Amino acid sequence: MTDGRGIYKTNQQIIVSKLSSVLGEKATTESKTVAFSDENPVPALHKLQLDYPHAAIYLSGAIAVDALDDLELGSQKPSEFQTLSSAGANVTMNYYPLETALVQLTDHAFV
Repeated sequence: MTDGRGIYKTNQQIIVSKLSSVLGEKATTESKTVAFSDENPVPALHKLQLDYPHAAIYLSGAIAVDALDDLELGSQKPSEFQTLSSAGANVTMNYYPLETALVQLTDHAFV
C-alpha cells in the first residue's frame, strides 16, 4: 500500500471500498537477471539505466559491500515495506529504486 510518500505493509487484508482507474500509456514488465561476478555493480546498473531511460527500475537481490558502515541505509519506519536491509557485509534490496541504489553504491568497494 502506498500514500505517495512511502510503501507500507499492513499485515492485514485490505478491503477496497472504491477503485478508480485512468487509461494511460501501455505498461510492460520485464525481469532481468544481472550477475556481477565479483565486479563493481555500478557500471552494469548504470548501463541498465541507460538502456531503459524512461523506465521505473527496481532492484531485488543481494550484494556484498566492503565498509558497510559508510553506506547510507536510510531510516525506515516499522510500518514501511523494507526495501533495503543489511546483515554482515551483505546488502539486500527488495524492489529498491535503481536511481537511489546508484547514488548510494557509487564510490563503494565490493567484496
